[in-house]
Amino acid sequence: NGCEGSARCGVALQRPHCMTLRADLQRFVHFAAMHMKRSPKRSLQAALCDWKLPQIFVASDVTCIRGSQGDGYPFLERPFQFHVVGMALWTARPRLRTERDYQGERMTMYCDSDDAKAYEVRLELC
Repeated sequence: NGCEGSARCGVALQRPHCMTLRADLQRFVHFAAMHMKRSPKRSLQAALCDWKLPQIFVASDVTCIRGSQGDGYPFLERPFQFHVVGMALWTARPRLRTERDYQGERMTMYCDSDDAKAYEVRLELC
């Protein structure tokens, strides 16, 4: 179904390092970078990481055309579309733990409630 690897359709995240290899996300990132610049020296990273007014970007209908890294990034017979919400974490390395949900699926959780709350606040910006 094209959802193997680190992606679960409808819910989970892609690993950022392979999203540009598997999908046409780069054009959305470039557009967001151009749109977020308030000055010629301000980068997309600076806009996303701003402590006073953190920014996000939303990319709708990004097309995934390749499979997972484990499979060697093969071209998919049936590409699929998904939406991306791009944001920065409030800390460079939040502590995480892995648990299983009621269906036995692995999920990653924040160890610190402040990290979780910061993530929720950024989602509310959507």
